[in-house]
Amino acid sequence: KTVRTNPTIWEFAKKAGYRTVFIDGQAGVNKNPGLLQNFMSVREKQSIDGFYTIQNVSSDQADFELLKIIDRELKSSQPVFIYANKNGAHFPYDKAYPAAESLYGPTMSEAGEDTPSTRIASYRNAVRWSVDHFFDEFFKATDLANTAVIYTSDHGQALLAGQLTHCVVEDPDPVQGLVPLMAITGDQVLRQRFEAGARLN
Repeated sequence: KTVRTNPTIWEFAKKAGYRTVFIDGQAGVNKNPGLLQNFMSVREKQSIDGFYTIQNVSSDQADFELLKIIDRELKSSQPVFIYANKNGAHFPYDKAYPAAESLYGPTMSEAGEDTPSTRIASYRNAVRWSVDHFFDEFFKATDLANTAVIYTSDHGQALLAGQLTHCVVEDPDPVQGLVPLMAITGDQVLRQRFEAGARLN
């Protein structure tokens, strides 16, 4: 009930004077004609000033199209709150990065089989591309002096061959709940608050 009646994060951001932006880097696989996913409602969407869905782009390039939108929005003179849903590293992992960026191997595609070692190699390549390379490009393009970034994930990954990678509801592998949580800013006062919060927790 509270999800339907309480203010959304968008309404809080607008009240604080921010332009609100949602970027969905996973929309290319979304078959919903309204392009709403993850339980987003039409009411919620009405509070979003800039609603972007990235489509007709290969999985390995979706996050970099998302990055272009972030860069453009951050250059606006108006303060902006951006929620960016990255495409990230999803199974099948070998589609999440260009073949030329295969540093670890043999991958599932190279070996032609799904074993713990090939799955881990494929996943490492996907994370290297969608996280490491993404942030390399993000930091080159973004002035963090007046920007704060919170980076996390909605789930971890189970990498043993033959089991579902995530979203298991009965007796899940605990690693499916392990996610990163990073706070990044160039604002020194805010950075000190983040560091104090990290120590406290």
